[in-house]
Amino acid sequence: MEGFFQLSSGTVLNIVVGHREGNSVEVKGGKATTETAAQLGLSVEDNAGTGSGGGSFVYTTSNSLLIAAGGGGGASGGYNGVDGQAGTSGTASNGSNPSNVGTGGSGGNPGTCNSAGASFHGGWGSGWNGHGCVRLGTSHGDRGGSRLQGWVGGLAGKMNSGNNGGPAPGAVGGFGGGGGGSEDNGASGGGGGYSGGGSGSHKEQAGGGGGSYCSGTSCSGVTGGNEKYDGFVVITNC
Repeated sequence: MEGFFQLSSGTVLNIVVGHREGNSVEVKGGKATTETAAQLGLSVEDNAGTGSGGGSFVYTTSNSLLIAAGGGGGASGGYNGVDGQAGTSGTASNGSNPSNVGTGGSGGNPGTCNSAGASFHGGWGSGWNGHGCVRLGTSHGDRGGSRLQGWVGGLAGKMNSGNNGGPAPGAVGGFGGGGGGSEDNGASGGGGGYSGGGSGSHKEQAGGGGGSYCSGTSCSGVTGGNEKYDGFVVITNC
């Protein structure tokens, strides 16, 4: 996202630079270890969730939002996470079973909660107005944080967190409100952004992408404009 803004001399800005998500580290068979699967000659669980990307934000100390760029959702079970969006709304998760889909937020709200299903949900992406529902337990991915929580990424499910399986930090959500990934047979996190991405409630549910926002002039953005890297913020004097 980019745009032009007229600021007064002395204006102080808060700048949040979104980070990439953490990958799944849960070792096959639920083995409790701090070593990697490769070090043990094992593989990573194929249906464990991954974290999602965090959003990037620039806003004043009086909480006037200038611009936000949404983070992408985490991949899961052969399904790609949804890209961060050029529009203001977050997207639904992407997966094999429509009943396990979690919808994205709109109007600056977090991803919509969906904890139904037979297994573990991922963490919902946070939005400008707040973060999502509390996770049902430590096996599930946790929600990302919003302004009041310091934009922290959501925790991963216990066996996918690096404390019990594989190296830390595991499948955490990226800084900027990204949701964390669940344990095996669960969903990946939704991206943080102006509006948060949704997260599903079972395996093969990749996370939804976060929405973006611009209050300036000549605003423009591209869905999926930064697919492989941490976020970045560039400010120039025109």
